[in-house]
Amino acid sequence: MGVDANVKILENFATHVAPAWAWQPNREELVIGYPID
Repeated sequence: MGVDANVKILENFATHVAPAWAWQPNREELVIGYPID
């Protein structure tokens, strides 16, 4: 698969599947991960 196909899959997931699971993106604050040692 190419980049375009992967982008389309992610767009469809974000548009249809994620809202059905009541998922909401975290856009309110900065996301901080674990430090890399």
